[in-house]
Amino acid sequence: MNIYNKFLEYVSIPTNSDSNSKSIPSNKNELVLARKLKKELEEMGIESVMDEEHGYVYAKIAGDESIPSIGFLAHMDTSEDARDYPIKVNVINNYSGQDIVLSTGSNIKISEYPDLKNHIGKTLLTTDGTTLLGADDKAGIIEIMGMLEYFANNNESHGDIYVAFTSDEEIGKGVDYLDRKIFN
Repeated sequence: MNIYNKFLEYVSIPTNSDSNSKSIPSNKNELVLARKLKKELEEMGIESVMDEEHGYVYAKIAGDESIPSIGFLAHMDTSEDARDYPIKVNVINNYSGQDIVLSTGSNIKISEYPDLKNHIGKTLLTTDGTTLLGADDKAGIIEIMGMLEYFANNNESHGDIYVAFTSDEEIGKGVDYLDRKIFN
């Protein structure tokens, strides 16, 4: 999995939640992302199921029963507090260690985010300042998908691994329809 390309692919799907919506998911694009994730899981040969009504995607990799099970959750929606379409990603190659100036004139300041100093020389992806990037849990989804891909392709001992990708966490409904029989 190329996480750089996968990240750009996932954040390009606008999934702003909508607290005024009467449906779950509150944004139909959450279903677009859910179907994409289910397809990718199937392509990896991982057992998965999708709740078509609410947009939840579940996956499981069976493991050694003598090792404890573990579960991972991530949400597909982004905050409704900022526009997320069209997504405008700011790619910073060979980061210099300075404040990051966004197209809106605002800055991501080293003084406020001192951890940035640990990423000098690396490629950073931020918003350009005009749209929400949605990186908080789309990056989490990528991490989980990468972990699943690893265990699907390597013969390493583990307990059962359960995964659920949920909708509408940003508006407080992320686990409202979580199926605890599937996500054990």
